[in-house]
Amino acid sequence: MEKKRGKLPLPPKATDGATLSVRVQPSAGKNELVEIRDEIVKIRINAPPVDGKANRECIKFLAKVLGVASSQVSITGGEKGRSKVIRIAGLDQDSCWQRLRLSLSGR
Repeated sequence: MEKKRGKLPLPPKATDGATLSVRVQPSAGKNELVEIRDEIVKIRINAPPVDGKANRECIKFLAKVLGVASSQVSITGGEKGRSKVIRIAGLDQDSCWQRLRLSLSGR
């Protein structure tokens, strides 16, 4: 069966936090926010995709970028793939996008 490639599904609207569609490139030279396109956040992560290392590093990196504790960030979908749905507790959707764009523009 052929895999369909294209747009990631947009996450559902969260009522008590923010939810993001994230595309992760593991084993990169450094952790960085690459771009935001079509409401999909693209990031590069230094850790390899082995034993959950890239997932843990993704959570730590996004927490740092968003200015929240790592415990507030969780992967709710796509744990074994590059396309993930990330949940940020305690941060509303608008603030989340604002912080990501500010971080991206401040490179």
